[in-house]
Amino acid sequence: SIKACGSTCGTGGTGLQMLCPTWVIWEYLLGGHYKVEGFLGEGGFSIVTKCRNTKTNEFVAIKVNKKPPEILQQAKKEILILEQLRGLDADRCNIVQWNGFFLDHQRICLNFELLDQCLWDYIEDRKNQGLPISEVRPILHQLTNALSHLGSVGIVHADLKPGNIMVVNRHKCPIKVKLIDFGLACPASKVNPGGCEGTVGYRAPEVVIGSRYNEAIDMWSLGLVAVELATGCPFYPGKNDYDVLKFIIQTQGQPPDHVLDSGLYTDNYFIKDNYNGQRWTFKTERQFQDETGYQSKDTRYIRLKCLDDLEQLLKIRGCWEKIQNVFVSLIKQMLALDPNQRITPSEVLHHPFFNPGLSKSSPCTDMSSTGGQNLVVSQQPSSCKRERTQKISCSSQNSEEFSQQEYVNASANTSSSIDDLKISKGTLLGDHYEVEGFLGEGRFGIVTKCRNTKTNEFVAIKVNKKEPKILQQAEKEILILMLLRGLDADRCNIVQWNNFFIDGDSICLNFELLDQSLWQYMRDRNNQVLPIGAIRLVLFQLANALSHLGSVGIVHADLKPRNIMVVDRYECPIKVKLIDFGFACPASTVIPGDCVGTVGYRAPEVVIGSLFNEAIDMWSLGLVAVELATGFPFYPGRNDYDVLKFIIQTQGQPPDHVLDSGLYTDDYFIKDNYNGQLISVSSSYQYSKRSSGQLTITSVLQSDLI
Repeated sequence: SIKACGSTCGTGGTGLQMLCPTWVIWEYLLGGHYKVEGFLGEGGFSIVTKCRNTKTNEFVAIKVNKKPPEILQQAKKEILILEQLRGLDADRCNIVQWNGFFLDHQRICLNFELLDQCLWDYIEDRKNQGLPISEVRPILHQLTNALSHLGSVGIVHADLKPGNIMVVNRHKCPIKVKLIDFGLACPASKVNPGGCEGTVGYRAPEVVIGSRYNEAIDMWSLGLVAVELATGCPFYPGKNDYDVLKFIIQTQGQPPDHVLDSGLYTDNYFIKDNYNGQRWTFKTERQFQDETGYQSKDTRYIRLKCLDDLEQLLKIRGCWEKIQNVFVSLIKQMLALDPNQRITPSEVLHHPFFNPGLSKSSPCTDMSSTGGQNLVVSQQPSSCKRERTQKISCSSQNSEEFSQQEYVNASANTSSSIDDLKISKGTLLGDHYEVEGFLGEGRFGIVTKCRNTKTNEFVAIKVNKKEPKILQQAEKEILILMLLRGLDADRCNIVQWNNFFIDGDSICLNFELLDQSLWQYMRDRNNQVLPIGAIRLVLFQLANALSHLGSVGIVHADLKPRNIMVVDRYECPIKVKLIDFGFACPASTVIPGDCVGTVGYRAPEVVIGSLFNEAIDMWSLGLVAVELATGFPFYPGRNDYDVLKFIIQTQGQPPDHVLDSGLYTDDYFIKDNYNGQLISVSSSYQYSKRSSGQLTITSVLQSDLI
């Protein structure tokens, strides 16, 4: 686990060049515009660099993951956790601000805000004398606040320690800290017994013995950090889990039998003998050495017979103003040997230790600034946003995603993308996906039919071009697909996403191979109307897909026949799946003016630049339903003006309150209070003059000019 996200944590601040690996050099450009200006830390998985964004001149911390497959897999897991935390306000919740990720060759790079120094260095700079109460209080309060918010979204950090706590600015008072490094974090619901998480010396007993754990392990680690803050030294600084267990037992006693009974590795450290009223007895140093060859060492700086002795130690220091007893009572609850008895973050925040009335000489203590227990949702736009570079021009663009022409059995000419990507039949993607055919093309790249040479299974691999904007779009799509991973793809009628991998500089998305798009399915029937039985099934399944997307707050934003796949055209009853999440985004992060979807299937509120939600998918589904029943697109305009005109001629004009909210309403309408409406649609001639564009053949033939 990486040591720091913004300092030379654990290096004493020296030898930065020694951290420089051969694959990242000083002044190297990561991702095209992040210039390496320093090396902040290194771990088994990655290094952290200080970089300057050459476009904005802002400094950030870039965590560069190494190339081995298992490390890339670890990086993907961290991205999933960071995406789950994106809904939290990083400043109010005392967690590091994550700015997204990008690829540099085959390395995944995580972009974080640049912070000052880790708590480990901060303590060391004070010569390990311990911090005053005026700093211990706000630090503990802020870290508890962070754990409270992590718990609110069901996440266990699993590696809380001074090296993973950053001081935002050491020169500012009151002190502010943030929790970093989510490389070992995981959803509490997915914890498996036996997982060895965290760092030796900070792991809770239940982790060491391989028992099932939950968020309580973070509270144990926070208790040890609290002691370290107060004393200046690690409390249980063992090099081996045996040593740490020995120190715990000598100071606090042995974990209760029911805790030891549940551990997969308990018999590595204990003997089951029912001695002295206990079912388990801790192995002697000699027994452990005979079994493992490891010679136990006592590396403690502070040796206490019990936790109550900590009170006397702080009293001797004379700087805790007679509140050391309250502090020790909190430590006892944080370090409860039974995780079920351990204090919760909510209870910590209400503990008397944080009562300002206990001490009058704490000028730097500011508990209110940490945000308390109130969960705060970030108001910043999500990375899923799309920019509308021109008011009018975007309306004539179709989706750039892999169903742009055809997912499967496409006859489109894919030569341009193939030439760009240098892919041909027989090419190996990601070492073991052999290209056996080309299924579709868009401006993003191509979709290939591949055979997994290890399993002989066929899959669809979407290969994105190496252009920065396309790679950025692919990264956004990955984040959405990760959010959907908790859904059962078959039951929810969405395409099964298997994973992604890097091939050269291209991001490759691995999907299940489906038969053909609904667009092709209808075309093969010469655009004849589908029977009512098939229409019912298709609509029911698509509504089911939208229902499940809505359950996780996702808007698809590009529903159309080309983005609906028939699983197997020869099977009856027909089964379909929704594909292409390139435009998808969380409904909570939509910004008015976002240009999503495909002309002819966009809801009116999208066209006029109003705030939208999941309802735009229902509009698109309604148009698909008509197309299924008639065999033809209902509003087949090539420009949003045409489509709006068709809608108004068929259904009437959207109500004034809808039009009032659109950023681009005046591109298509005139505000004139005519005929009882505040706004009237522009004529084709007016529109062409205002947009400086050309009229389409369709709009001319149906306009009021002829």
